[in-house]
Amino acid sequence: MKKEVSWVKNAARWGLESPLGAPIRQAIVKQEARAEKAFVKRKAEEAGVKVFDPESFGKQLTDKPQADTFFILGSGSSINDLTAANFQEIGRHRSVGINNWPVHSFVPDLYSFDSVPWVGDGQNFRRSLDLLHRQDIVTSSPQVLIVRLKNQSEIDHIDTLPAELRSNVHFYGRVMPPTRRVSNLSADLRTALKILRHEHSGIVLDSGASIVRMVGIALALGYTKIVLVGVDLNNTRYFWEDNRLYPEGEAINSPVNNQGELLHETTDTWIRPFSVIDMMEKLANVVSDDYGGNIFIGSSQSALSSVLPVYSWHDSL
Repeated sequence: MKKEVSWVKNAARWGLESPLGAPIRQAIVKQEARAEKAFVKRKAEEAGVKVFDPESFGKQLTDKPQADTFFILGSGSSINDLTAANFQEIGRHRSVGINNWPVHSFVPDLYSFDSVPWVGDGQNFRRSLDLLHRQDIVTSSPQVLIVRLKNQSEIDHIDTLPAELRSNVHFYGRVMPPTRRVSNLSADLRTALKILRHEHSGIVLDSGASIVRMVGIALALGYTKIVLVGVDLNNTRYFWEDNRLYPEGEAINSPVNNQGELLHETTDTWIRPFSVIDMMEKLANVVSDDYGGNIFIGSSQSALSSVLPVYSWHDSL
């Protein structure tokens, strides 16, 4: 019986991944996006926060009419290679700090958080939100993006934010590509992006990696020149580790690093359909071919420099 079930599953997967299965994969994206949109709305209502809508969200960001680049700020150790001039360049454009970014002194236009309980001690989401109590962050009034939450205690923790930032919180949703074949990925990403853009603009593509979702946010906001900064992947060191600005024992409320010294967990496929490297390579191709844009990596030391062009800083690294 088990062999028969396994055979049926394998045959169904083969059919889904075949050229004839493309319309079915497209239908799956539409169905899951609709369900995700309804779920995000319900959870946002429970939390008393807004649902991400690109048009209204963009109007709430600080006015930067000359900004044409979207910087995605990760927490990799290559952040320590950035100069003051580099941060001035980032500040002239649009930027989002991911998860633990509030440890850093640079305040971006928006912050993005998600709950990843298997990384660190499982408390990084709450810890990262708590970092927003810094006065310079509160004064800048950045917008706050959160992947819709299921955990009620994490939803309740949003109420601990400073009152000035509480109204800046937006939930958004995500969908995974149905394919499990890298050879199908570019075409499926292209189709899925079109579906989400025209029918479900508050939902973005995902592969279990924050940077993939933030590319979706950038595209939804109209940015097609995208730069990944501090996204190293070939090591798991954070920018505040072994850094004189963050001496050991200083109370920076930083997350627990339990990833060792090997590749970043998003390069593994044990809980995600694709490595983030495969995903970013194919996504960059679609952004280039369909949107006339580019996805850059901010440092030649990143593992992504093998598949993405390295960004040319005005003050070169």
